[in-house]
Amino acid sequence: MTEREKNSWVRIGVTEGRNHLIKRMFMAVGHPVLKLKRIAFGPVHMEDLPPGKFRYLNEEEVDRLRKIGSSHGESRQSGRTR
Repeated sequence: MTEREKNSWVRIGVTEGRNHLIKRMFMAVGHPVLKLKRIAFGPVHMEDLPPGKFRYLNEEEVDRLRKIGSSHGESRQSGRTR
């Protein structure tokens, strides 16, 4: 059996990025994570971006991130008691 046959590739989508969430989930079921690759951050997809490289966001991505950020801030504030 080769190294590749011993390992599995899994694609998972999470809506809230908690520190080491995926690693803890897989460890809990007996499958340690050797490597993680983020392919998107919200509306920004990075699948074709080589490791260590960057790209500028387009206007649509910036607008969508701003909209997500402002709605997230509003929901946080509405949950506070004063």
